[in-house]
Amino acid sequence: MPETYLTPEQVADRLQVNKMTIYRWLRTGKLKASLLSRKTYRIAESDLQVLMTATQNVVKSKNAGKLL
Repeated sequence: MPETYLTPEQVADRLQVNKMTIYRWLRTGKLKASLLSRKTYRIAESDLQVLMTATQNVVKSKNAGKLL
């Protein structure tokens, strides 16, 4: 199955964050993307999944010692 690529705006909509947050994550390396031109990014669905999994693992480890 071919890889699906998303714009930073589409990723921001999916994660319900501001698009500037996505651009910051791209600059800092928290999220990987392909640079098509000087200002045009495309983010692979698989790279978005890696970010979401990593974030979920951090949240789980922070909540490991807490009682609900």
